[in-house]
Amino acid sequence: MTYTYAASPGGECVIRSDGVCVPADPGNADYQAYLASGEVATAVPVSYYQTQQAAQLTQECNAAITGGFTSTALGPSYSYPSDPNSQGNQGCAAASPNGGMLWCALGGNWALVQHTQAQAQQVCSSFMTYLNNCQAKLVALKAQVAAATTQVDVQSVSW
Repeated sequence: MTYTYAASPGGECVIRSDGVCVPADPGNADYQAYLASGEVATAVPVSYYQTQQAAQLTQECNAAITGGFTSTALGPSYSYPSDPNSQGNQGCAAASPNGGMLWCALGGNWALVQHTQAQAQQVCSSFMTYLNNCQAKLVALKAQVAAATTQVDVQSVSW
């Protein structure tokens, strides 16, 4: 098995050939196996950190997308949920000639509020703008990660 050293959030670790970061803890059996192997630690390629950071950014983007957005479909800026179920409900209200009831909040007070079809369509349009902005931000951040040449630079790119 090939091992490499890397800095982890908890300090030093040994990265096994399968990509698992084993804490450099004397009480850890996997770490003891590394010490017993007599292998020389090698530098971790920046691509390892780039892969990890890109995955983290993708998770954070997905959380942002499903974490809610705002729309002025009702006049003032209301908050709307954007979990998959809410997205489906918003789409159904936008497609219905009668619109529909949608969850939204003004000043943190959530309520189920009737929306006309045009208002529901505006909610969906607001969500698409928000979604596209999140996706564009992810693309830009991943480009920064890909261009970074050190572990510190890669890990400094955050959502």
